[in-house]
Amino acid sequence: MTLLHRLAVLLVAAFILAPIAVVVAVSLTDSPIPEFPPRGLTLRWYVHALNEPVFTTAAINSLWLAAISTVLAAPLALAAAYG
Repeated sequence: MTLLHRLAVLLVAAFILAPIAVVVAVSLTDSPIPEFPPRGLTLRWYVHALNEPVFTTAAINSLWLAAISTVLAAPLALAAAYG
């Protein structure tokens, strides 16, 4: 891989991952209004989300769906790869 290709891959990865980094940084702020850059760091929004039944129910449903999808997709993918 040439230096130009490596630079292009690095730029694309940074372009894709930058919004995730901003969302995580904003989620750690101690302000009730999302602001960037954050003034202080706290995990209170994560604690709040874990204490809300709506969020925990959605997370449990997502985990069940992921488990069922994995159990169904893995044998099919194995059969397709073997074939």
